[in-house]
Amino acid sequence: MDQNQDAIVAAIDATFGSEPWLLGDALKKAKTKNAFAHNLRKSPGQIKTTDLKNLVNELWENGVVEIIPPKDRERSFKYRLKASTISADEAPPAPVPATEPEPEPEPEPEPEPAAPVAAQPDDHGTEILAAYQALRDESQFRHVYLADICTTSGLSTEVVHAWAANKARNREFELGQADWSLATAEQREAAMKINGIHYLTVGSLT
Repeated sequence: MDQNQDAIVAAIDATFGSEPWLLGDALKKAKTKNAFAHNLRKSPGQIKTTDLKNLVNELWENGVVEIIPPKDRERSFKYRLKASTISADEAPPAPVPATEPEPEPEPEPEPEPAAPVAAQPDDHGTEILAAYQALRDESQFRHVYLADICTTSGLSTEVVHAWAANKARNREFELGQADWSLATAEQREAAMKINGIHYLTVGSLT
């Protein structure tokens, strides 16, 4: 993480500790003149929900925070610092490298072939949305199985999972557990597992 993210993690740690928190809770804290707002590098009146969403997404991608799915009648995802996260105040200083003579320049190696690009959340979004809408129209249910989306769109579970996770973080879609005991082997294989919980379906919030 860069220095700004280190400062943000320290502010979240000081404000919420290991307790789960909502984006709305963080927004209220950020609008007050405290360390949390200061570390966001903005004046309190300029803090926006989108600023926090972008920040949380970056921390989630860096493995600093974890997502807690809604339980029972809750509708909102919560966030929490991972237990392994070290507070910025407690982090040991980086070691100072010893001064050594500069080595002789080595011949430049031949360029290696580019590695395949990993699937991004927005990849194939049009195909996935079309598959979801077709399955929803056919079943007349808002939630459809992730396995059916993969089959209809012809895309891999990795691509569909990345899309579904991104939509859930942005609160455009929600994940559903459905009934695991009634799920087929194909539906179970395509399920998303978050914090030990299997999610078989995804559904639009609009």
